[in-house]
Amino acid sequence: MNVRNHLAFTTITFVVQVYTNIFVSQNYLTNFFVEEVNLVCKASITSNLTNFNGDLRDRQFYLATVRWVRCYSRTKKIPMKILIIPVIMLGIVFGSCAQTKQKQATAKANQTVQTMQNSNLSTATFGGGCFWCTEAIFQQLKGVESVASGYAGGKVNNPSYREVCNGTTGHAEAIQVMFDPAVISYEQLLQVFFTTHDPTTKNRQGADVGTQYRSIIFYHDEAQKELAEKVKKEFAPTIWDNPIVTEIDSYSNFFKAEDYHQNYFNDNSEQGYCRIVINPKVQKFRKQYADWLKE
Repeated sequence: MNVRNHLAFTTITFVVQVYTNIFVSQNYLTNFFVEEVNLVCKASITSNLTNFNGDLRDRQFYLATVRWVRCYSRTKKIPMKILIIPVIMLGIVFGSCAQTKQKQATAKANQTVQTMQNSNLSTATFGGGCFWCTEAIFQQLKGVESVASGYAGGKVNNPSYREVCNGTTGHAEAIQVMFDPAVISYEQLLQVFFTTHDPTTKNRQGADVGTQYRSIIFYHDEAQKELAEKVKKEFAPTIWDNPIVTEIDSYSNFFKAEDYHQNYFNDNSEQGYCRIVINPKVQKFRKQYADWLKE
């Protein structure tokens, strides 16, 4: 949330509180209602200080305000034209914030597409459990220009790590790989994907359990879909005894994770999880695909 929108939101929320207290002084509203409004206003400001998305939680606050206004307008016989002022102001702020966010998201997506077109790079998106592990592996492949850790396939825009870990947003921990198909093919990436995580355990990778850890391939076009189905059917069963449960779904979204998740293994190689869990996977991968590694 930018500074201008945050200041506007905070100001309007304060106006709601002031209106409410004025109405109480005129015996329009009960003190109980004031306490309830004040609590919601404070909670909403706190929420927006940390993570304003113009999303469901903020719309719920706005709609709740509208419902309260209607209810008390009827029960206390307060003219709606008086009560509706702060509601309209809130609506303007929420609408402005949502539109700004949508424009920013669209511009970012367009910039990504333009970059791909200019550089002749392709994109692959995989979910194979903890993205700290998968990122560390794909970063080492020839032809891979960049790897971003993030959240894909969910129903909430710009989720936080905590929200995804709760398992309620529908996202999978995933990586987005920018690669040069003239150096490494999408089929080769798929082979590495199926080799370096367990595609036979549903919604689980080792000790990590939950839908966010599901094995999934997000294809970006029909060619990727066909290759994903082919490698899943023909290659994966040759290295795994149990049935393959990897999902294959069309790409819909990818939200880059917080900065501290990026390049995690390289920046934190001495941490316990990196040494005990990630490093053995990386070393095994390097032996299996020595010819595909960067110099």
